[in-house]
Amino acid sequence: MLTLDGEQVSFTEGETLYEVSERHRREVPTLCYDDRLEAFGACRLCVVEVEGIRNPVASCTTKASEGMVVKTKTE
Repeated sequence: MLTLDGEQVSFTEGETLYEVSERHRREVPTLCYDDRLEAFGACRLCVVEVEGIRNPVASCTTKASEGMVVKTKTE
């Protein structure tokens, strides 16, 4: 389980934060993401905040892990 915008959600091992967010109907904008290709995080439009990590991370390349606290909408 991880916390996504204050809600406890489950994920499958290997899933990215973008995939988890999309499955739980959170709107994370993308530009270069295409599920037919391997994600490489070039455009940085899909960034989210993860508690304990100083800078926002590209959700399309960051793997979900147990206990993460993720925010898709912040100031």
